[in-house]
Amino acid sequence: MSDLKPIKGIEVTFTATDPHVEISEKLQAQYPHHLVLVQSGTWLHAFNKSAYALHTLKQYKIRLAGPANKPHLLVGFPVANYKQRLWPIMDEHNISYVVVNKNDIDVCESSAPSYALDAISDDIVHQVIADLISSKQLKTATTAKALANPDTQEFIFKTKAGDLDTLLLQDIIKLPRDIRATWGENVRQTMHSIMRSIYLYGNEDNKPQLLKLLSADVDLIRHYICQAQALNLFKISFEYRVGLVVELGRILGGLQRAKRTTS
Repeated sequence: MSDLKPIKGIEVTFTATDPHVEISEKLQAQYPHHLVLVQSGTWLHAFNKSAYALHTLKQYKIRLAGPANKPHLLVGFPVANYKQRLWPIMDEHNISYVVVNKNDIDVCESSAPSYALDAISDDIVHQVIADLISSKQLKTATTAKALANPDTQEFIFKTKAGDLDTLLLQDIIKLPRDIRATWGENVRQTMHSIMRSIYLYGNEDNKPQLLKLLSADVDLIRHYICQAQALNLFKISFEYRVGLVVELGRILGGLQRAKRTTS
């Protein structure tokens, strides 16, 4: 049932000038009724016709890949135990498969070959690609619009500030009493000021002034976190906490710009 042999007439390389999709298309032409999968590292990739077949038959996640001027469909799964994934398809649907790596090709023929893949024409593949492009563009535009919305930014700011507040509280609880009473108290007071300002923001008449105070508090909390790292007060993931503070500063800057634009 399985035949391992070199790929005659097809040089399989994995460089930008010879992408996997081109290898797959050549093999798909040779084996039009087979699922065709190309190995890349520890993964098997199916493209276009075979990708859409796997998506339809087994609900594998399908996505767009490749350059913008020549996108293609892609489905992938780990190469380990790939036969356990493909044999049920062959048993249930009588669809044969071809699996290729750098040097070999594994052609597994069904005892009663099916021509089900004939139903997936090039036009269908192109239409699926067009639909995914439209969906991606819509999603990107919607996300960009949402992130530009001050109400959305306020929600994200509140969420990330709450995450930082919880993290720092957990850190402070574990500190020795003397550090908790000094450094820890400074941090708690500053975070209290940040959280209080966030919850005041919706009803605040002078929002620009409140944003200035918030900005100062965010800078102060960044100072305290960097201070703890410099003094080696305790071992935590400083990078993650500083990253949250930087993100707060970025969102805060966006809110301030939005207020200046509308005022």
